[in-house]
Amino acid sequence: MLIIDAKAIPAWNRAVFEDMRKGRLNAVNLICSIWEDFEQSMRRLTELKSLIADNSDILYLVREAEEITREEGRTGVIVGWQNSSGFNDHLPFVGLAAELGLRIVQVAFLTANAAACGANETHDRGLSDFGRDLVEELNAHSIAIDISHLHAQSARDVVAASKAPVFFAQTNPAALNPMKRNKSDEDLRAVVDKGGVVSVASLPPFLGRGDDSSIDDLAQSISYVLNLVGEEGVAIGTDITPCQPRSFYEYVGRDKGFGRELSKFRKLPVLPGLQTFGDYPNLIAALERKKLTASQIERVRGANLNRYFQSVWGA
Repeated sequence: MLIIDAKAIPAWNRAVFEDMRKGRLNAVNLICSIWEDFEQSMRRLTELKSLIADNSDILYLVREAEEITREEGRTGVIVGWQNSSGFNDHLPFVGLAAELGLRIVQVAFLTANAAACGANETHDRGLSDFGRDLVEELNAHSIAIDISHLHAQSARDVVAASKAPVFFAQTNPAALNPMKRNKSDEDLRAVVDKGGVVSVASLPPFLGRGDDSSIDDLAQSISYVLNLVGEEGVAIGTDITPCQPRSFYEYVGRDKGFGRELSKFRKLPVLPGLQTFGDYPNLIAALERKKLTASQIERVRGANLNRYFQSVWGA
C-alpha cells in the first residue's frame, strides 16, 4: 500500500532521508520555499535537486504520479513551495520552475501577497486579478495548487477560479479546534466536491486538544474529515519538521521571516509518536484504533493523494 505525505519541512540530510525509507514512504512533498524570493527559491530548489541526485540510491525526483506507484525501494521527492512569492510576481517564472521540477505551490502563506491573503491577515480581500492570472498559469503547467494557509474568501476564490482540482496539503477541521488556520466544514467539502483532497496535519496546536494532543487526536481529526467528505477525500499531510533547529520556527513564524510575529508556540509543535518519518506505523495503528477499515486506511495513507496528483499532473 502507498504512503504519501502531502507536506513536510524537515532538515535535508542523509539521516532524514534514510528515516523516510524506515517509514516506507513512497513519496513526500518537501517544501523548499516559504518566504524566499525568486533567487533564493531557485537556490533552494537546485540544492534539493542536488541532494536527491547525491542520494539517488534512496531518493528520486517525482514529476508524474505514475512514478509513485511504479518505483520501489526509493522515496519520491515532490518539490513544493509554501508561498507563491518565489515567482517575484513574474508569471513566466512559473513555467521555468515547473521545468525544474516544481509540482505543488501554495498561493499565499500566512500573510498577504500580490495574489491572495493568508489566514493571519486582519482583512481578507480575496483573490486578486493577478492571483487569477497566477492560478491560470499554475493550471497551464499542471502544478497542484495548495490553499491550506489561505484566508477563507481567498481560498474560496481559488477553488472557483482553478480549472483543475485544488487541495489542502495540511489542515485541520475548525469544528474540532477553531484556530484561525483551520477550515470550516463548508470549505472542506467544497474542495472535495471539485475533486480535491483534504490532507490532515499533525501539529498539536491545531488538533482537538491543542498542545496536549496525542496521535489519537490526529486519528480523530482524520476520522472526522473522512465522515464529513467521504473516504475518497481525505489524506495525510503531517507537516512534520524533523531535525529543524528552533531558529527555523522563528523564521517561519514571522512575516517574511523577520517581521511581525505570526505564530508563537508554547512548546515546539511536535506530536508525540509522530516526530519523524520512521514513526508512520504509529499513525496507522492509531487509525486502526479508530476502527477505520483496511480500505479506508489505504485511501488515507496514499491512494487518495495519488489519484489527486494523477488528475492534476497526468499519469
